[in-house]
Amino acid sequence: MNKYELQVLERNNLGAFYRYVSRRLKSHGSVGPVCDDSGQFISNSRAKADRFNEYFVSVNIIDNGIIPETVKTPVINNILDTVKFTPDCVASIIRRLKNTLSCGPDNLPLLFFKQTANSIAAPLATLYSQLMSVGAVPDQWKTAVVVPVFKSGIATSVSNYKSKTNVLYLYLQDCNIQIANLHTA
Repeated sequence: MNKYELQVLERNNLGAFYRYVSRRLKSHGSVGPVCDDSGQFISNSRAKADRFNEYFVSVNIIDNGIIPETVKTPVINNILDTVKFTPDCVASIIRRLKNTLSCGPDNLPLLFFKQTANSIAAPLATLYSQLMSVGAVPDQWKTAVVVPVFKSGIATSVSNYKSKTNVLYLYLQDCNIQIANLHTA
């Protein structure tokens, strides 16, 4: 947390806090025009998004559904019948998030979660535990916001971009793995 952020918090002024958050949430840049396969420029936002989608899908591996054979399948006698998320585990995961303003499908920046980690860890732990007890995860949590990030080269070529994704369930899996390791230890 920088000096200015501390000053905003120390003022205890809700209006100043929301003005600061609002300024930080504004987009500071966008992707310029890109070229299609024939070399024509695309400037329409929807058409650019479709072009990036086509490219990112083409360079990723598609799951063929075949599970590779293993030498020997281990027999596991331990059964993990309940999954409980603790506030400490959730807070630990939140604190490891990057200090960025990139948002997920909920339009909340990661910085918001980091700044409120101590306050939201217990309610989130309860929510996650309840969801796991019924074996359900909201569909919106399975979606991701994919943002093209320029690597290098010619900016009009989609092949010079990488995709950046925030997916909530990846963080939950990490917390769940920690719990599973504690359970089997």
